[in-house]
Amino acid sequence: MTGRQKRITIAPLLSNLKTVSDQSAANDQKAADVKVHVEISGEITEPYFVLHANTMTEELQNAVSDLEQIDCTGQPDKFITVFDENMRIVVLQPDEIFLVRSEQSKTVVYCQTRKLVSKRRLFEIKAQLGESFVQISKSTLINLKHIDSVEPLFNSIMKLKMKNGLEDYISRTYLPAFKKHLGL
Repeated sequence: MTGRQKRITIAPLLSNLKTVSDQSAANDQKAADVKVHVEISGEITEPYFVLHANTMTEELQNAVSDLEQIDCTGQPDKFITVFDENMRIVVLQPDEIFLVRSEQSKTVVYCQTRKLVSKRRLFEIKAQLGESFVQISKSTLINLKHIDSVEPLFNSIMKLKMKNGLEDYISRTYLPAFKKHLGL
């Protein structure tokens, strides 16, 4: 495979297909395990899946639905998992996130009204969330969609205010990239 490679997580899908195989085996003692064949070719312009079965079952339909949800575009997953104050796992969509900051060796994710903690590092979160997130300092990543205002200060530093009231400073190092993302 040339260019960008996409890691596709198909373990849940294979589990569904195994369930299909097991149910078929219960119905037909001659049924074999599910066979998986992957073909990588530069001639294929759009990924597609083909399933062969002797009958359509609910489990097979679930497997098809799972296949239809797989993103083969090479884009990162568009959610992150974080922990709340009770260490419950919370799944966040990018639009829910206002600011991500490294604070005292923790990665803190700020939403509209919540402050959550991630076990991932800032650069990992940045890579996963996509282009609407921009790093403004060594320790801070912001969602461009939630900027309220930007105020120039002295020495080429700018103060940023988010729509939820959070404030931070855009360092000189990250200012050119920030301006480029805003089209300035």
